[in-house]
Amino acid sequence: MQLPKELGDIPVTFTHFCYLTRDLEHSTASLRALGVRDLERVDFGMGVYVIAELPNGAGMAGEASPGALRIELLSPTSEGNIYSDHLARYGPGLHHIGILVPDFDQYLEAFTKAGCEIVFDMQREALVAAADSVDGASKDAFLENHPTYKMCYLDCSAVGFPTIEMVSL
Repeated sequence: MQLPKELGDIPVTFTHFCYLTRDLEHSTASLRALGVRDLERVDFGMGVYVIAELPNGAGMAGEASPGALRIELLSPTSEGNIYSDHLARYGPGLHHIGILVPDFDQYLEAFTKAGCEIVFDMQREALVAAADSVDGASKDAFLENHPTYKMCYLDCSAVGFPTIEMVSL
């Protein structure tokens, strides 16, 4: 995936797009009716999300199929956070596009230099503090397997692009 040239043609790996919903069960059932399959469900403190994959994928549960499109359906379970505030302001719809980058700090510098702004920044300990599990693994297993995990949301509307969830493992 190449981002707009205002972002310097930075090569990234697209991982998913996130759709905020008020009714997770209804949204999940609607996608299942279209042939989308659930891969996992995670309660992470601020909300619950379901990762789903479009039907052309052939991967095993929990693994993305090569070239498959992943959808993260997310429903906030508390008020006063980045997800509930966005849902209240804009209603159901696209929240972010997820990307994976090899060097978090280098890419963060490039994105901010291009005009994107950090709107949410979370280090790995804070991420797992509120969650029962992360990506289907226990907190301890996640921390052990991802010692350099970093994540943030970048508002890239200044360069005509949606919010990005940038992750480095």
